[in-house]
Amino acid sequence: ATDQSFLHKFHRLHESNRLYGKPRLLKTTFSIRHYAGDVEYDVRGFLDKNRDLLRSDVIDLFSSSRNEILANMFRDIRDVYESHRGFHFKTGRFITMKAKTPTVSAKFSDSLSHLIDTMTRCQPTFIRCIKPNNDKTPNKLELSVVLEQLRNTGMLETVRIRKLGFPRRYLFEQFAKRYRCLIANSFDNSDSKEITIHILN
Repeated sequence: ATDQSFLHKFHRLHESNRLYGKPRLLKTTFSIRHYAGDVEYDVRGFLDKNRDLLRSDVIDLFSSSRNEILANMFRDIRDVYESHRGFHFKTGRFITMKAKTPTVSAKFSDSLSHLIDTMTRCQPTFIRCIKPNNDKTPNKLELSVVLEQLRNTGMLETVRIRKLGFPRRYLFEQFAKRYRCLIANSFDNSDSKEITIHILN
């Protein structure tokens, strides 16, 4: 396989996709349409990066580190290597099987999958920090700078989807319980629907 054959395969499989961009000229690039705009990728070196192997001596060095955090990061990879040791039946001796060495990109992919699994088990809250201006000047709000950040981080799209009510639909009881603190205590109606209407008004 070469970078060029990799690119041709991409073109063949994805050129009908409206989010995929094929260059007009014979270039070593393709583009993907993200919500913030088209992003162009150059395939030169893609395959070499995927063959960026983790050397076993480096893994042994880091996994034997006295720093526990560093050692734990590399012990899992070392265990993968050691699990490929087999038993030779004719000689009765243990031999080391020649296994496919995990690449940096494969390790990154595994870490990403683990992170996603962890996040799906949690209820994370994301706080987005928006710069009011590029000069870091207090009490100065540049609307164009703020709007660009909101658009590029996908916040405007998120607001649009939320306004349509797709992410969640509260029951009246849930809504009233959560937002009752916004109205005066003198409102003594116990009907959840009436409380909700009063809050929204």
